[in-house]
Amino acid sequence: MHWMRTGARAAFGLAVITAIALAGCRAPEASEKTKAEPGQKVAKEFNPDGTLHLVRRFHPDGTPLGTLFYSNGLPNHAHYVDRDGRIRLIMNYSADGTPKSTREFDEGGKLVAEQDLDGGGVPIETNRAP
Repeated sequence: MHWMRTGARAAFGLAVITAIALAGCRAPEASEKTKAEPGQKVAKEFNPDGTLHLVRRFHPDGTPLGTLFYSNGLPNHAHYVDRDGRIRLIMNYSADGTPKSTREFDEGGKLVAEQDLDGGGVPIETNRAP
């Protein structure tokens, strides 16, 4: 059983990614924590040259929601986890920082679906794993 329907999963992924990416648009410090809506927290880590390295987003109770990894100041890939800390969705980005594809996993870590995304992050093809 999938933890979200395909359309809801794509919308959720884009909403979280947008929020994480927007959280990274500030003057760098070595590491910092900020509040995010609605009551979520964001922790950002920076490379020695001041570019963003990663952004972690947490539920209000402190459990992880996801991590967005950066390369050369642009999103590279993101991990979204369930309440038990298991990776449930991975989003990969193109070299220009736009969403490229997603991979969904079940509770045991088995790949259950892959989606290719257009330049705006909209699903263009879904492949279900057997």
